[in-house]
Amino acid sequence: MQRVRSTYTGRTYLAVRSAHGLQRQIALPRKIWLALLLPIVVFIYVYSHPLAAEYVRLAVTQGRPAYLRLAIADCWRQTNVSLHNMVAVTRPPLSSQLPTVSLTVPNNTLLRMQKMLHGGERDLGHDEGGTRPYFDAFVQQDDGRDELMNAKVSIRGTMPWHHSPDKPSLRIKIKKDDARADRYVELTVPEDALALNNWLPDQLATEFGLMTARSELVRLFINNRYFGVYQRTQRPGEPLALDSGRMPGTFFKGDFVDDLWSDANAWKTFGEAAPPDIHALQTVLQLLQEPASPAVMDRFDRWVDLDRLARWTAVMDATGSIHTDDRHNQTYFFCSNQGKLEILCWDANSFGMHADATTPLNTQLHPVAKLANRDPRWVHQRNVYLHSLLNGSGSPQRLHERITNITSRMRPDLEADAHLQEVKLTYAGWQALPVSVSSIDQHIADLEAWIAARHEYLSQQLADARVSVEPDPRDANSSIVTVFGSVAVKCRTIDQASQQVASQLLYPGLAEETTTYYSAPYQRRLTVPFLEPAALRYKISAPPEALLFSNAITGVDVQVRPLDEAVSQRTCGTIHPDMLARTGLDDVEIGPGEVVISADVFVQAEQTLTIRPGTHLRIAPGVGIYSRGKVLAQGTAQSPIEITGTSDEPWAAFGITGPASAGTRLSYVSARGGSIGSWDGLRFKGMINVYGCPDVKLLGCQFGLNQIGDDTVNLAESHVVVEECLWRNSLSDALDLDQCQGVVTRCRWEHSGNDGLDLMGCEVDVRDCYFEASGDKGISVGEATRARVTDCQFDGCHIGTELKDSSQAIYTRCRFEYCRVGAHAYQKKWFYSGGGRAFFDNCTFQHNEHVDLSPERRSRFVVRQTLASTTDFPDNVFQAVELKDDWAEAKLPNAQLQFRTPLPPAIEEPAP
Repeated sequence: MQRVRSTYTGRTYLAVRSAHGLQRQIALPRKIWLALLLPIVVFIYVYSHPLAAEYVRLAVTQGRPAYLRLAIADCWRQTNVSLHNMVAVTRPPLSSQLPTVSLTVPNNTLLRMQKMLHGGERDLGHDEGGTRPYFDAFVQQDDGRDELMNAKVSIRGTMPWHHSPDKPSLRIKIKKDDARADRYVELTVPEDALALNNWLPDQLATEFGLMTARSELVRLFINNRYFGVYQRTQRPGEPLALDSGRMPGTFFKGDFVDDLWSDANAWKTFGEAAPPDIHALQTVLQLLQEPASPAVMDRFDRWVDLDRLARWTAVMDATGSIHTDDRHNQTYFFCSNQGKLEILCWDANSFGMHADATTPLNTQLHPVAKLANRDPRWVHQRNVYLHSLLNGSGSPQRLHERITNITSRMRPDLEADAHLQEVKLTYAGWQALPVSVSSIDQHIADLEAWIAARHEYLSQQLADARVSVEPDPRDANSSIVTVFGSVAVKCRTIDQASQQVASQLLYPGLAEETTTYYSAPYQRRLTVPFLEPAALRYKISAPPEALLFSNAITGVDVQVRPLDEAVSQRTCGTIHPDMLARTGLDDVEIGPGEVVISADVFVQAEQTLTIRPGTHLRIAPGVGIYSRGKVLAQGTAQSPIEITGTSDEPWAAFGITGPASAGTRLSYVSARGGSIGSWDGLRFKGMINVYGCPDVKLLGCQFGLNQIGDDTVNLAESHVVVEECLWRNSLSDALDLDQCQGVVTRCRWEHSGNDGLDLMGCEVDVRDCYFEASGDKGISVGEATRARVTDCQFDGCHIGTELKDSSQAIYTRCRFEYCRVGAHAYQKKWFYSGGGRAFFDNCTFQHNEHVDLSPERRSRFVVRQTLASTTDFPDNVFQAVELKDDWAEAKLPNAQLQFRTPLPPAIEEPAP
């Protein structure tokens, strides 16, 4: 049976063919045909609009016909926007101010991705909704090299709008041999029309010292077809840690797992994934299960970076992000150098996507926030950072400038995107809604209006300082002060006799029970639990008339007022600051004379450790000295400080860490026989260690054999000065500098087991130093280090100096003698853009066993007035007449190495 139309009458018939081949026509009126076809057309039309289809489903399953009106309205809106974009969309610009990512894949790759996701592919062993396979691809990134790189590509993301074939979110994995930086390229579909709801918080967080995904706005072409503006981010791992100025560690991501807050194994790990790091997370998870108390808060401070948590919370509050909750979007980083869990700004979805402009502070969205909110000192620090943001980079004016700048740069790319969209919480759940390319100005205006409203609300909250005062009924010279606003007050006490003024901070409390706020950014509401202010009382040793108060955040004077009845009825859940204050922490002094250390010595950040000249510390096996405060071990040439063990068994380590250690001095200290150590989450990798110190100096020290560990002395993430020190017979690396800035001068290394001086991610000057018989390198220059090496001598080392992984160094008047290799460069880690670059100026290479200069692939040596006889990679060695600013990158003409006589005078060896 088939439908036919008469060419004579114009009427529609059903043609029925019998078994004998006879055909009989049945005439049907046109209205009946329309009645039969209309439901089919409507079904197809509605089914092609996911939100409308969801509204229809809700209307049928819940018996609510009102949803049908929403379905019709949505169909009309989406059709109108789609038709408008077909006419209004522009051609993508040939050149853009945004970086360009070009992807080439086999035909139908995106359709195969959809098939894998929704139906699986049994031939390839992929079940429906299971693993998402990678497909062959070539990728070209607009990074100045214009190279096609072998890669694999897969679909990524959890929510359905990440899987649309018109604009999918993708993960690109570049072949190691082709990678020039991070091997993984994460391309995410923006969830707002301007692509700013995640990019802007990332910029603010990065400027605020936080780790982020380091997002960047790019445009994407696939097989020369334009797919619009994307957000390019880094994947958690070692490259992200190093780019963020952190030492490598372990990243933890928690998403949609029932036992997220009870089992560390429920979290995905990236990076090192070392068992001690996982144990640290498990320790924190167990801590979060305990009721808040002073002891719990003390351990919380030791295992969690509360300062960065306060900064992160301030950024989330300023931008209105509530995306990180107790179910998902939890991202943390742990590095044993800091020994604390650090939260990351990740997928913030800010500026009205989840929260409206009056979403309150002190939200209780996950266990970490719940415990932190019990400490009034932490809440105050959060408020300080929030005020700084609102009056700095997060102010409406500064954000307007940033928004204007970025939108003007990418407007042509946005206007060429036919699939522009925004994600909204509709009555049918989270849905991606199409956006007209002509509405960009309106979206900018809406964003800036939200920012202005949020700024006004938060400013009002930070101005809410309230205090009441009443005489102490038990002491006429004392007062009972109650603080019950949103922020702390500064209380100034005036001594009537001396007219001296003393001040102290008085914090408000927060309620024990949570209150629910209903945020309505679009259609459906989101519930946001938060804590309202509660009264916190203090006894002040002064009568009421001698007290003056001001807002501790804004500095505005605060007038005394009666206690609000509503606030007084709330039970305060805040731990009183008097219970949190550490007491009895006197400075620690050791020596002089012989002192036996038989148990670990722990020095807190509020303390100073002083070791007197002439002290001989004898430390028991496995025992260490650890300090978060300043250390002053200042011996003299006549009365040095000596550190040894009590037996042949190794003692642990001397570890110094944290910003409070600023001003640490080790002078004329002699140490040998140590190994490695740990304190809570901190792991000290050398015998002597200084981590995260803003100012440390080593002068005239001597270091002997360490029995266990990679390093004799390990200085990391610090500003350092090392002068006139001697390393002899180190087990492995003698002095390891990781991400340090500073100077190393007049030092000597003898018979180091591995490297004499190992540099990672440093900016350092090395002057007048002598390296003798290093088992591997005299100086190892690695991981994007910038070094200047002057008047140094390398004698009998396996390799005089080696550069790798985007490092650069300038060697001036240096001598490389009797080494196996004078200077070597190569690329070790794939996520760096190249190997090593070195400039040798007026240097001498002679009597080296194998080769003088050996710059491998992706490396370059430039020489000037330098005596060298051999090179095994002549195409990577260039001669220069003068040192130019771009010496490391410029392609200088190839030339023969210069031979010259006589040799420069020998460098006088510094005294140890």
